[in-house]
Parts: sequence; structure tokens; C-alpha cells
Amino acid sequence: MAFASTQYDTIGDKYNDIKVLPFSFYERANVRAAVQPYLDANPSAAVLDLACGTGFISRSLVEWGARYVLGVDISVGMIEAARADGRGQGGGGGGGDDDDGDNGGRLRYVVGDAKGLGRLDWEGNEIGHAGEEGAGEGEGKGQFDIVVGTWLLNYAEDTVEMAKMWRSIVTNLKDGGVFIGTVPRAADDLDGLVARKARFNAEHPGYFGATWEHPHKLANGEGYLGRMRGHGTRPFVFEWYHLRKEIHEVAARRAGMTGRFEWRQLVLEEEDRRRASEEYWERYEQMCGHFSILVAHK
Repeated sequence: MAFASTQYDTIGDKYNDIKVLPFSFYERANVRAAVQPYLDANPSAAVLDLACGTGFISRSLVEWGARYVLGVDISVGMIEAARADGRGQGGGGGGGDDDDGDNGGRLRYVVGDAKGLGRLDWEGNEIGHAGEEGAGEGEGKGQFDIVVGTWLLNYAEDTVEMAKMWRSIVTNLKDGGVFIGTVPRAADDLDGLVARKARFNAEHPGYFGATWEHPHKLANGEGYLGRMRGHGTRPFVFEWYHLRKEIHEVAARRAGMTGRFEWRQLVLEEEDRRRASEEYWERYEQMCGHFSILVAHK
């Protein structure tokens, strides 16, 4: 996961450019469909948004009804871009001063590495170490009702590294809490999916305003190196990992997520369908899409 910080520091708010593309609205709508029932059931929900990037989903979580949202990202550049948006607070590592703007002090951003987080409070202060009982409030229990990780787990290059991320999730979730995350499109036949994407990219280069590539298999045999190219007036490139589907649950169980684990069915709502042509969405399915959503209970 070492490259995750430096590559995003150079991208910064360029990442926002892909958030106005049709596939991003489709992704956001499905994240909302996954998280909304938990927010509706708990109007006081505190949410930890790991790998928050420029704050796109963090701000959405406040809009959808979260009482508090703490966004955490390993990249200083991304956190600076999130704070510059002006709809959260702009404090430093300890949470900083509240912002009386659009979010009414309900949203904070801090820099942190999701593969080694201790137990955090709402302000982003560490109040206990991972796995340590009796630290902080609640006799060592996590402070958050929901942990969200949109594009978090894809920065683990193997089961061991992913289990570290899951450990941070477990540490910060209250008992009975839920994790909702997006990952690269999960498939029982990952080799077949990668081959299909490669054929699509050769036939329709840059069609979606972004391209998802898989340069090579990982030496550990657990998946592929992934690469995304953002095309447009401010092009950028970043890399990640695309691990086999079953590894996500194996790593979660190893870290102590003992509850229900499920892959959600994705739905293209009519509002999002109208953002692009029928050809666009047909080709999107031909390309196998770009994401899946998993829901895991502590």
C-alpha cells in the first residue's frame, strides 16, 4: 500500500474530475442504497469514512443523514483537497476547529493509514490501539456505528495486508456495526474478467473518460496489479490491486468480522441511466463494470 500516499498526493483534486462522469453517479447511487437503511435506522449514526479521498462520499454521507462523519485518508494531498472544498472543517491531525459552514461541524478530515489505525474518537484522536481492550470510552469498543470504505480494500496487495485494514475497521466499529465498501468488480473468474476488460480497452480506448487496466498478475498469485487512467483536461494515472473475490471475506474473518458478509446486487436507476446513452450502458456491461459493493457486519 506504500504507493497509495505518494501517487494521490500528486493527483489531489484532479480526482474530482471523474466524479462528474455517468459511471460515478451510478456508483454513488449504489453506495447510497447500501448505506441509507443503516442511517435511517440510526439518526445519531457516527460514520468513519476510510480512504475518503477528496471527500466526495464523506460529504454525501452527511447529506444522507449521518450525524457525524470522520474522513480519513493516507494522502495529505487528498485531505487538503477535501478541506479546500469548504464543506467540512479544515483542522489538522487532532481534528482542528469546527466549521460552521454547510455541514455545521458534522464533518472532519484527518490523515491516517487504514492498515494501522488505532481506535479513533470523533475528532480523529487515537484513544486506543488496535485490539487493545479497555482503551478510551465504551471499555475499548469502537466509536462508530458505520465504517465506509469506498476504494479502500483495493490498496491491499495480499490477504495479510487486507486483514490489517479489516483490523482497523473492526477496532473502530461498535459491536453490531456495519462496514460498507466498494472494490474493483468482484468475479468468480478474475482471469476471465481481466481478459474481457483488455479486449474492450483495445476496441474502445478511453470510451468512458477513464480506463481500467490490469498490467500483470501479482507474484503472490492472489490477483492483479490494477491501473486507472483518467482522461480529460487534467489526465492522471494511479495504481491499485485487484484481488480474488474470496480473499475479501477470508481477510475479514481473520481480522474478527464475525457477522454476515454479503455482496450487493447493483441497480442502475432510471435517473442515472438517463445520464448517458443506451450504448454507453451496454458498453459498460460489456466492459464488466468497474465496481462491486460488499457489506459486512461486526
